[in-house]
Amino acid sequence: MTSTRTPTRRAPTLIVYVQVGLALVAATILGFRAARTAIGQAVPEVDTTSHLLGALAVGVAASLTVAAAVLLLAGRRGPALAALGVTLLMELVILGAVASPPRLIAALPLGLAMALFVLTRPVPAGAPRTAAAVVALLLMLPVGFQYLVSGLVVPAPDLYGMYALFALLLAGTAILARRRSWWVLAVPPLAAGLWFLLISIGGQYFGWQP
Repeated sequence: MTSTRTPTRRAPTLIVYVQVGLALVAATILGFRAARTAIGQAVPEVDTTSHLLGALAVGVAASLTVAAAVLLLAGRRGPALAALGVTLLMELVILGAVASPPRLIAALPLGLAMALFVLTRPVPAGAPRTAAAVVALLLMLPVGFQYLVSGLVVPAPDLYGMYALFALLLAGTAILARRRSWWVLAVPPLAAGLWFLLISIGGQYFGWQP
């Protein structure tokens, strides 16, 4: 009697989980915008587009990000990248004209998720340094939220500079995590400290106010 072995699927790597988290963050932001658009809150003045059509467009974008997260967990990197790319294009070109704010904020997690496709080497499991990398990346989530909501205080174009700073810090965290360096634990407090410093300086010298 012959038996056939079912091929085992490789477990998602740490980078994949980070990408999934970023995709879900973007989906949450887009879902919030879809709800605001549906009730007509702060909708741009566009005569040819109704609130419901705008909400539908944002809902499609949110659905694409959720689909990208599912595809990433299933190991379908190509379709996931395509879904993220289409959503990012919609955010940059279409959604600002038909949907409620916050505009362009979802572009940050979408862009970071796409950028992380270059980091394909899996992180070995079971090592203490791997645990440190996981802790550091998890700590970057609440820090990233602080940067994300900085638009309530920081005006453009300074806001885009803060987003770029966090993107660099997150990329550095991912690189250090891939190398299993203990220095990865220093990035979240550094990112939080820089955020607090910039907000303090901006409030004192540049008049940043909520």
